[in-house]
Amino acid sequence: TKFQQELSAATWQESLRRIDSPAHEELNLICSKFPYSFGLFPDGTYEDIQFIYCEITMLAMIRVDPGKVIDVNSTEHFLKSCRHYEGGYGQTPYCEAQGGTTYCTLALLVLLG
Repeated sequence: TKFQQELSAATWQESLRRIDSPAHEELNLICSKFPYSFGLFPDGTYEDIQFIYCEITMLAMIRVDPGKVIDVNSTEHFLKSCRHYEGGYGQTPYCEAQGGTTYCTLALLVLLG
C-alpha cells in the first residue's frame, strides 16, 4: 500500500542520515583494490563486479563522488572488459555472462557517468 511505501522510504532515509560519511569513505579506501575495484576485506583477494556494485551504489546513496575512492576510468575499463561475446557481462573478464551481472554492470556504467 501507499502508506507502507512511504513508511519504508522514511525509515530508509533516516538510516542513510545516520551513516558517518567520512568514516565510510575511509573504509572504502582501506578496502579499495586500487585502481578499479573493491574487496570484501582490506586484505582479501576476491574481487568482481558484485563488490563494485555494492560500493558504488552505497556511495551514490550517501552522495559521495566515486572519484574520491577509485579511478573511475579504470573501473569503467574493467567493467567493459567483462563483456561476453553475446553482449552480456560476466563477474570478471572471460566469465560467462549472467542476467544479474549484466544488470549490475549497466547500472554501474550509468552511475559512473
